[in-house]
Amino acid sequence: MITFLVFSLTAVSASDSEDFNLQNDIDESDLSVMDSYECSTSLETGSESIVSGDENSNPEEGPNSKDGSNTEEDPNDDSGSDSTETELPEVYSASIVSSHAECQSMKVKYTVGNIIYKVKPYDIVKINGTDYFSPMYNKKVNLRVYTGSSYKNYYAYVDEKGIASIKIPNLAVGTHKLMIYVDNKNLGSSSITVTKSNATVYAPQKTVKHKANSYFYMKISDSTGALVKNTSIKVNVFTGKKIKTYSVKTNTKGVAKISTSKLALGTHKVIINSTNKNIKIKKTTKIIVKKSVAKKVLKITASAPTKTVKYKANSYFTIKVTDYYGFLKKSLKLKVKVYTGKKYVNYTVKTNASAIAKIKTNKLAIGTHKVVISSGNKSYKLSKSSKIIVNKSLNTAKTSLAPALVATQFYQKDEDYYALLRWNAKNNSNYQILRKLNETDYDVRAIIKANSNDMSYYNKVDSDKLYTYSVREILTNASGKILGPYDSEGLKLIDRPNVTVDFQNLKAVVKWTKDPTASKYRVFRKIGRDGEYKCIATVDAPSLSYVDYYYKSEEDLQNLLTASVFIDPSYNSLFYTVRACTQKVVNAVTKTSYGLYYPDGDFHLESPSIVSLNGTTLKWGKVPNAEGYLILKKDETSDDWEEIADVIAKTSTIQTLSVSGIENSAYYAVQAYSTKNGEKVFSDFDKGFTLKNIDPIEFASQRILYFGDSITHGSPYDSATTQHVFSIPYRVAQLLGCVYYNPSIPGSTYHDLGTNEDGTNVENTNYYRYRITREVVEPISEGRLPANYEFLNTDKNSEGISNTTIEDYNIVVLAAGTNDYLDNTVLGEKDSDDNSTFNGALNYILGKIEEASQNRVAEGKDPIKVVFVDLYYSDRTYNYKELNNRDTTPNQIGLKLTDYQRELDDQLSKWNESEYLSCYNFNTRDYEIVNQQTCPYVSTDNLHFSKFTYGQYGNAFAQFLLDEVFYA
Repeated sequence: MITFLVFSLTAVSASDSEDFNLQNDIDESDLSVMDSYECSTSLETGSESIVSGDENSNPEEGPNSKDGSNTEEDPNDDSGSDSTETELPEVYSASIVSSHAECQSMKVKYTVGNIIYKVKPYDIVKINGTDYFSPMYNKKVNLRVYTGSSYKNYYAYVDEKGIASIKIPNLAVGTHKLMIYVDNKNLGSSSITVTKSNATVYAPQKTVKHKANSYFYMKISDSTGALVKNTSIKVNVFTGKKIKTYSVKTNTKGVAKISTSKLALGTHKVIINSTNKNIKIKKTTKIIVKKSVAKKVLKITASAPTKTVKYKANSYFTIKVTDYYGFLKKSLKLKVKVYTGKKYVNYTVKTNASAIAKIKTNKLAIGTHKVVISSGNKSYKLSKSSKIIVNKSLNTAKTSLAPALVATQFYQKDEDYYALLRWNAKNNSNYQILRKLNETDYDVRAIIKANSNDMSYYNKVDSDKLYTYSVREILTNASGKILGPYDSEGLKLIDRPNVTVDFQNLKAVVKWTKDPTASKYRVFRKIGRDGEYKCIATVDAPSLSYVDYYYKSEEDLQNLLTASVFIDPSYNSLFYTVRACTQKVVNAVTKTSYGLYYPDGDFHLESPSIVSLNGTTLKWGKVPNAEGYLILKKDETSDDWEEIADVIAKTSTIQTLSVSGIENSAYYAVQAYSTKNGEKVFSDFDKGFTLKNIDPIEFASQRILYFGDSITHGSPYDSATTQHVFSIPYRVAQLLGCVYYNPSIPGSTYHDLGTNEDGTNVENTNYYRYRITREVVEPISEGRLPANYEFLNTDKNSEGISNTTIEDYNIVVLAAGTNDYLDNTVLGEKDSDDNSTFNGALNYILGKIEEASQNRVAEGKDPIKVVFVDLYYSDRTYNYKELNNRDTTPNQIGLKLTDYQRELDDQLSKWNESEYLSCYNFNTRDYEIVNQQTCPYVSTDNLHFSKFTYGQYGNAFAQFLLDEVFYA
């Protein structure tokens, strides 16, 4: 039922002006862009005036009209409003003037099948002085059929043509009164007159062998071709003047039979008839009985209708074989010729237990192929022709009078919400826009005159009102205006799912809440808040998650990716959102409801890392997606953090703020914040940055030299602005004020395989490796600069002094070895002096340090303290796309990271016996900063650290030096 409320014209076509985008919505790839068009100011349809909206109206303009006026909305009206804010005309309600049923009396011949009786029920509806014919679509029509004073009830539903086609089975000969009811209301009467019909009897002359166990078959159908089942017939068989009468009954195939085994030799006349009052059965034929009968070839028939298939699709052409009485011919060999032009391919197939044989059509060319079928068994004669039509695509469209709904889109613009409806229209036809909430009746929201075949209508709504929309055409003929059929199911708006994303360095795991009406979920991703969402996946319900592996979108994300695989959490600017949708195919048109979605979905907000706090200047690293930063402070004895500043985010890599009243005993932190779907959200923050331990005077004697690889050098190590400030040595210096030199080289190993003739290093992998023994330790021990110092800017220590030597430092940190595992370095003996082995290289390096320590002692200085840094946890081996724990994954010579760690432990014990060295162990695993659980979140690539993680390890190492090394 439709309730008629208001009329306004609020529509756009999908084909006109491109200077105005109607929707502020995700660009759905399967929808065309919908633009505005110029509406006529009025549309006369009889006595009815259909009012248009503002021709330039759109949902982005808000409630203010062009002349500066503002339309006030009733705050208690939850029905929503059209986005044009057009002042609507007076509200008119519909009234039913009368109800009718169009039908006719019938005169038909009797059939054992169904008589189809058609009824067209309709209302006359008056709206604003105009009468409409309103067919009772989908209504149940009851038909009472009388035979004498008794009756039976039959029913059918009104289809989209306004017709109820009611089946009346096996109606006897005679005149039957009909009464028509809709909703228990009598809408008219009529009658059906049934006359006796003549049957068709298939019972050809048959020759049988004397005394053979054979049968004479009779197949009976009525005038419509329907089989006459379970009907008694009489069969008179003449032997001369003698008659024998058989009373038999047709089976479910309309076939009856009599035995011929007792018939005498000769010709027997056969007369078939019936006393059935509804149908006349009459047939004369013969049975010839002989002493012997030559074997005959039996004629059979086949059902092989023309088949239309899609090109290269896995479909079949089917053949069903029976005799003329409908008995199945199982296990029968068939020969089939399939023509392509004048050429043909022979197929030999066999019928199955259902008497069906199949030919696969996936290799047939596009076009029409003649099919000729014959029997492959000499006992049977079969001749049948058919066709196979192969098309590029199949058009399964059915004739439908209801307008084809294409889509609804539910979306948000600023603080307002809009519903957009699209349908396939007939140009210049008039349409009602129908809307309902929950299970209520449809209201008429507007009347639209189409100026395109692709029409759209938008409606400003409340976010919590999940309306259902449909469209019906207003038809016109000589009888007047007819309200056409409509898709009663319509398209319902869908709510937005809550989205949470587990951001890792290799992938993002997107999860969302279930919508009970959704059949699919569309996953969208964009780069940065100002980026454009793109659909990256469509997931079928009931699945509620999707894994986005970054490397699968390498081209789109190339500016974010490390090694074409990872995204560093420090640089992750991705946004994800999810849109639920329902999708159905109706009359070959896919109709889709695209639900509401959260514009910000979910995104990653990394914890900022403090770079430095010198004097009154605080510096920290930029965080993607941050709108601002809170500067926090707390006393050493307190657990409460105090906000001392709120800073708007800048675009620079290093953010800077002048802070007055710095207290060295206090802790300082930076916390990022942003807005997510209208709510303010905050990052975690580093709780360990304090200047309480800094003492440049006391710690001036603490001079630290680092020998390491890329992890020690800093990350990202290929960026001139950040390659040093986000590193453990830099953070330690900020916290303690000690002097340091960090000549660590990314990609370096302890072991050394020598050089080639051209001076390049000998390699045993695809990587180019620097060798710490020969290219770092050896030159520094002699006061020369290390390899690659120009690119890495490692020609000076933190004091700005160049060409320092090992003996200039009282602490040496050994923080490499992970590349030795990856390069399949041979361990060697504990006391080896072969630098191509892991132990040999360590002995060389520690020998150089011991030699420098001897020189220091000779000069009256303290001996050198050596800190062995344990190998950090890593999940990255040879295949970057897989997580492989180096502790448990052997390299190509069968060694695990733990094997190299064991050798480091043994070297520590050995060299701790030296008179000139003191050795210490910084156990990286004790702090649980990077482990199997945290590695995907705190490392950039399952090996190197994020900016924040460098700060955490820097805090830990600084405290370790204070507690275990400086005063030891």
